[in-house]
Amino acid sequence: MPESAEGFEGGIKALLFDGALRLNTAAYSYDYTNLQVNSLDNSSGVPVIRVNNAGAATVKGFEGDFTLRLPAVPGLTIRGAANFNDATYTDFLATCYIGQTVADGCNLLLNPTTNRFTGQQLGGERLVNAPEWTGSVGGSYTGSTSIEGVDWGMNVDALFKSEYNPHPELHPGAAQDGVTFLNAGVRVFSSDRRWELAVIGRNLTEEYRVDVASNVPQTGTATRTGSNTVGGLADLSGNVNRGREVMLQLTFRPF
Repeated sequence: MPESAEGFEGGIKALLFDGALRLNTAAYSYDYTNLQVNSLDNSSGVPVIRVNNAGAATVKGFEGDFTLRLPAVPGLTIRGAANFNDATYTDFLATCYIGQTVADGCNLLLNPTTNRFTGQQLGGERLVNAPEWTGSVGGSYTGSTSIEGVDWGMNVDALFKSEYNPHPELHPGAAQDGVTFLNAGVRVFSSDRRWELAVIGRNLTEEYRVDVASNVPQTGTATRTGSNTVGGLADLSGNVNRGREVMLQLTFRPF
């Protein structure tokens, strides 16, 4: 069945203090039915990723961002953003993750042939890859050097997101802690912007988080899924963000 959503979104945009502060805010609330999600089908003992329709989900929250330029400090820009996102399944009969026992919530959809359960109810749980809080704060500055026609600039930005789970069946072993990433850079450039030399740093604190998690093939004991026997969990793998990067970038614009 096709995915559908009903809800609203509204916001306010403001330019304050003679244009020094630009402020944007918004609030939203949506109810989804037949939400399309990835799901792991291990009923045959072989894990297969499928696209299923979740029963229902609610996504609501608010967000805002600002940009501040102080007249007393020409060239300085301070910026920030924040988003609170309450995204939860209200009804989702999902398959169990490999090795999930009855005590862990795999207690629905009994297979009469194997006498093992194959489903779990994720209603009330957060959506996959849906941190409750995300945000950023940073600033940049540009100014002149002692060399005529040559300017310089720098920027620092911190990006935060709270804990989340990237596994399609919300395997607890895949849960990721909240994290803050730090990026920074410094550059020199011609006043006419024809050339620029920059040193760019990303993820300077070298934090690592998984954004997509899955089971390692041929691991775990599928026959223990949906039973009272523990010890059948599969190993997990995932896609991890890039580590610390420091780059030298030369830009030349002939026209």
